Formats: sequence, C-alpha cells, structure tokens
Amino acid sequence: MLDQLWIMLYPNRKVRLVGLEIDGEVHLEPEKRANDRKRDIMLAAMGYEIYHVAGWWCRIDPFRVICEFLSASNLLPDANQRPVTSRFQTINEYICDYCGNPLYRRDEDWIEEIEYEGRSTVMHGGCVEMATYPP
Repeated sequence: MLDQLWIMLYPNRKVRLVGLEIDGEVHLEPEKRANDRKRDIMLAAMGYEIYHVAGWWCRIDPFRVICEFLSASNLLPDANQRPVTSRFQTINEYICDYCGNPLYRRDEDWIEEIEYEGRSTVMHGGCVEMATYPP
C-alpha cells in the first residue's frame, strides 16, 4: 500500500506510476529504514517511482510538501517556487513573527514574508493584514 499513487498517462501512451510516501517518526528507526529501502527497490523493479516526505512537514506545511513533491518528480518542475518562503528547516521555526503563534500553510498565500518595521518577517496572512492595516 502506498500513501498516494499518482498515475500519469501521457499522449504517447507512456504511463508513469509515481508514489508519495509520508513517513512518520517511526521511519527514522534503523530497522524500519532498512525495510523501507527494500520496499522501494521492489517497487522500482515493478516500475514505480517513490518519493518520501517527513510526516511532520505534512502537518505544518502540506502546500509546501506537495509543491516539493511535484518538482522533485518533475510532474510540475517549477512548483517548488510557489510557496512564499521556504527558509524553515525544522518544525520549531514555523512561528509567526507578529503574533508568536505556530504557523501552518493552508494555501500558497497563508504564510507571507514581508518587510515590517525595517526587517524581513514571516506572518500568517491574517497577521499581515493586522500589521499593515491597524485599526
């Protein structure tokens, strides 16, 4: 079973089977990693292309995950240019510079990077509105 299977049929009748695996923290354990590698090799032998993403990214920034997957798989090569910012490397960095609450991305505009009070900041879309249009 794959988490997601994308079946692409091209005009020349070529078919691509592209699998997206969302790996939870258990996939960091050495035994599970070894099993994953064996499974990926078996699926590749059957014609599947497999891409892995960390499950915690899906909880915080699903739009970025899909964009990076679409770029990596070459289904939509420039998709990774869509998210406004990708400076975050860990889940702990997803904090709004305006309200201090955790950030999450619902779509491409929900996390915005703007110049605010003389510095580059990252905010929720709603916080940008409050910061730039105060009452």
